[in-house]
Amino acid sequence: MKMEVKAEHDVIHVLMANEPRLLRELLGHVFEHLEHVHVIGTVRELNRLPLLVELFRPDWVVMTLPQTGEQPDMARELIRRSANTGIVAVAEQGEGTQAWFCGQTVMSDALDDLLAIIQRSGEDSQYIYCEGNPRA
Repeated sequence: MKMEVKAEHDVIHVLMANEPRLLRELLGHVFEHLEHVHVIGTVRELNRLPLLVELFRPDWVVMTLPQTGEQPDMARELIRRSANTGIVAVAEQGEGTQAWFCGQTVMSDALDDLLAIIQRSGEDSQYIYCEGNPRA
């Protein structure tokens, strides 16, 4: 499965649903300064997330990575419902991220990797690799 290919001038839409609020706002601020990335909304109540993903069809959803490091149940539901939406889960303490897209899992502890994953979402998924990550 491949994500929809985006032209260079196309905007990548991101829906923010991660906690804590400070981390969500910091990431939102970073995304605002990226060319071709647009935060289309913020979700505070996760039970509303599937409906909002269906309505807005974001390219990416940013959510919280549980302390166990396991894929959240909500991420599995979103992947099942919307195969073209990638999921990035950010640890509450900011110590790492995981991304699920195109049947792949990518893990990293670097902000640059997170930004590269989102910005390159329309490119060949094999290009997306987090250096030093044996599970990617």
